[in-house]
Amino acid sequence: MEPFGGAASLSEGVVHLAPHDLPTLEPETEATTSMGSIDRIDDPISYEAFFLNYLVPNRPCILGSFLTEGWLSRKDWVDDRGRPDFSFLRDHFGDVTVPVANCRQVRYDAQPKEDMLLLDYLQYWEKRIDKKHLSDEPCLYMKDMHFTRDCPSYKAYETAVYFTSDWLNEFWDTRTDCDSDDYRFVYMGPEESWTPFHADVFRSYSWSANICGSKRWILVPPGQEQLLKDRLGNLPYDVTSCDLRDDKEYPNFNGESYTPVEVVQSAGEVIFVPSGWHHQVYNLEDTISINHNWFNGVSISRSWDFLQRELCTVQASISDCRDMDGWEQQCQLILKASSGMDYQEFFQLLASIARRRLEVIPRSVDEMAAGPFVGRSKQLHNNGACSCSSTKNIETSELSSHRKNDLLVISPTKDKITTDVVRTRGEFLSGQRSNVNLLRNIFKQHSSGSCEMSADVMSCDSLELKRDLEISECRGIPYWERSLGCHWHVVYDLKQLVKVLKELENNGDRQLLDISYQGQNPGGLVVEITDTFAELAQN
Repeated sequence: MEPFGGAASLSEGVVHLAPHDLPTLEPETEATTSMGSIDRIDDPISYEAFFLNYLVPNRPCILGSFLTEGWLSRKDWVDDRGRPDFSFLRDHFGDVTVPVANCRQVRYDAQPKEDMLLLDYLQYWEKRIDKKHLSDEPCLYMKDMHFTRDCPSYKAYETAVYFTSDWLNEFWDTRTDCDSDDYRFVYMGPEESWTPFHADVFRSYSWSANICGSKRWILVPPGQEQLLKDRLGNLPYDVTSCDLRDDKEYPNFNGESYTPVEVVQSAGEVIFVPSGWHHQVYNLEDTISINHNWFNGVSISRSWDFLQRELCTVQASISDCRDMDGWEQQCQLILKASSGMDYQEFFQLLASIARRRLEVIPRSVDEMAAGPFVGRSKQLHNNGACSCSSTKNIETSELSSHRKNDLLVISPTKDKITTDVVRTRGEFLSGQRSNVNLLRNIFKQHSSGSCEMSADVMSCDSLELKRDLEISECRGIPYWERSLGCHWHVVYDLKQLVKVLKELENNGDRQLLDISYQGQNPGGLVVEITDTFAELAQN
């Protein structure tokens, strides 16, 4: 998604979490041009490999069609020639209203948009194809269709495990105080349609999967966009423009220091665009793609930094009115209108994410302390760690059919507690008490010390858990909850939350505002998280 205002499941694969297994990924092939290269991953890798090699260092990559080959959209939306199946799209989704951009117009440094029925847009697109894309008519590009929200009964795709730690859509999925929304989109566009130079909303990550067609991406590493600003400090609309060579208009441009990456993404492939990477995208042929914007514990500090910078811009723009009553609140209103979120909503998001993780950890310890099969049955999801079906109830007598060293980890859902199976390595865990002690040792590690979580710290901070557990993705749990089955991920998330919450609590602008959610302010939530770790470590 542009700035505001402007796979088949991998549950068959096991995520190996032992320190000696920390991967140094060397991709088999690369997507390369004279401008640079990014990793191309043609076979499944573990979640941990993706986490350490791409999320933490904020590196882009392209994942092969193994992620999308089982998607319903890859079958239904594409005809035998590999082109959009207009008949299917028209018959099933034609009555949906969608936003459509005119790629041949510029308004306020953006492509102007209008709403159309998808039926009408598809009719325009087919006519353009009949004219071999040589029409003088506007080049229209359907962008940011909220497909999951607007067509909930059709399961077009399965979010890959690499992208499931998604705080942004988790927050919107659980909100009850406003109309539903999300950051999950479908794009449809003819050959030559394109998206101007931009960084994604909230400086979020994005992933984009080509259902059919191909795209050319120009990716600019964070910081290098400064080289592209004109004498007034504005970024270019088109990063390929010859105007960049005008050193009077673009005094900072330096061809040697500017190292963008250019790559072509083919049908079925998924590109990961990291936080803060500006990019420009062209459809090389008639193309349909599915896209998510998302952020998580790895990138939340970048989103927080973005909001602070945006607020500074707002404050500077109305600094002549600083003496007016309610000036700080007015700045927050403008911030939300221009950037999509103000400080209050940002804290609400943090509090919502923290609450779900604070709920899962104590329940896990309590369940294991009581024993998983005492007096009642448990439902285990089929994730390769056990051979039962995903809906079968397992009684005490049936326990022997499962691996002796299964560790049960509780994950929350909206309505109930579900149970994941987490296998242990070797004979480390000999019984239920050992399971409880393992978790408590984890909390002891994290109940004191700095909350800074760099890549190196993350790798070392969770070694006790990584050394002893192999975590399998669980089928049957909503995609945005799967990562909660991994205790190291829950701990990591909470530590990242503490870091940002402390910064929010001590922020000078925040202290002039009444920011709270459900009777709690940022400082109070920090205390609750740290106290929870300390209490669980002692019990």
